[in-house]
Amino acid sequence: MATPHVAGAAAVVKQRRPDWTAQQIKAALVSSARSAVPGDVRETGGGRLDVDRAIRTPVLGAPAVQGGTFNWPQDRSDRTTVAVPYTNTSGKPVTLSLKVAGVTGNDGSAVRSTIASLGRKSVTVPAGATVEVPLALAPDARLTAAQYGDVTGRV
Repeated sequence: MATPHVAGAAAVVKQRRPDWTAQQIKAALVSSARSAVPGDVRETGGGRLDVDRAIRTPVLGAPAVQGGTFNWPQDRSDRTTVAVPYTNTSGKPVTLSLKVAGVTGNDGSAVRSTIASLGRKSVTVPAGATVEVPLALAPDARLTAAQYGDVTGRV
């Protein structure tokens, strides 16, 4: 039942925000979703839809950021940084508090090591601008054997 709900939500957002592109609508729906739902990101996606919040959200985040693919065994030379963009569609600056949360391994269990960390704990996005926050990835972080493979989380 997720597909018809998301399609309907996208239609409502498009009606209220006719100037937004399909990518902006998707970003608004994912950025505003309630992530406090049971399950990891592979099961719940962005979380529970909140259409009103999607329409009112001033800042759009990337629905997904890919960290890359790393061959076994990983070491410090595999560490990398990716940019997580935030775009402010409003007419005034918006300050965001940021954290990495819900990091799970391939088996769905919580990753206890610092495999992902943000370059900042907060960021102010100026009106009408985009700011990129660095997300450092350490594929050489300690994982259990069952966690290797697909590691996911939320910012």
